[in-house]
Amino acid sequence: MLGYTNNDMYAIIMGHISHKYAKTNHAYLYYFDIDAPGNDHNGAFHSSDLRYVFGTLNASHRPYDAEDTKVSEAMISYIVAFAKTGDPNTDHLPTWKPAGRHALHIKKPASAIAMGPTNWFKLLHNTLTKGDPK
Repeated sequence: MLGYTNNDMYAIIMGHISHKYAKTNHAYLYYFDIDAPGNDHNGAFHSSDLRYVFGTLNASHRPYDAEDTKVSEAMISYIVAFAKTGDPNTDHLPTWKPAGRHALHIKKPASAIAMGPTNWFKLLHNTLTKGDPK
């Protein structure tokens, strides 16, 4: 299982490498496409998804909302199921298939999470305009 964000370090390169690795290894891949709330406009910077994965949104200075909490709960459910069985799928979440052309697109609202294509134009734009966020 692996994932990358819409403004990961050199987003377009990370996205390409992640898709290639996941497809070759039949891994579960997610594309995290939720810009971090706040005034810094860094997009979904490297590791911003981890606050959702570990359920630590409330420990941040960022103004996360109830929908962020729902996304976090979904991500935690996927990861717990994967840790228990090797398969992230549960009865109450959209099906997450091993990587091919698509990845699990993590976005808001949580009800919109689904397998889908990566927004390569957004990754390229973020790589060129935002650079390597810190």
